[in-house]
Amino acid sequence: RDRTDVQAAGFECLALVASSPHNAISIAKAGLVQTVIRMLGDKGVGVSTGESLELAALGLEMLVAMIKASDSCLAFVGTFQVLSTVVYATQVRIESQRVVTAAAIFLSTVVRRTYSDEISDPMAARYAD
Repeated sequence: RDRTDVQAAGFECLALVASSPHNAISIAKAGLVQTVIRMLGDKGVGVSTGESLELAALGLEMLVAMIKASDSCLAFVGTFQVLSTVVYATQVRIESQRVVTAAAIFLSTVVRRTYSDEISDPMAARYAD
């Protein structure tokens, strides 16, 4: 439990720090995206525990903060590996509204930032559900 608390505090702190474009890129270059992806890709008995669900949501929120801070982070978090791992994590943790919501926000943010010139607000609203 203590280890999970430390990890959760770390993700929360990094999400706040990642609001700066320079920090977001530094976090990505330090390999923390891969740490989140490894955690989201975990298989086994413990993935549906309260602590694991909390870490999954916090990790996704950190990735969203990074993307919002700098489009340059898309090179790190907009990859097929990351996107497919997020979809997998959502399927495994479907019972957690917080994880599903965090994953939906993450995927929506990636699409909006990647295709910002091609997506109108009415189009985005139509597909938000």
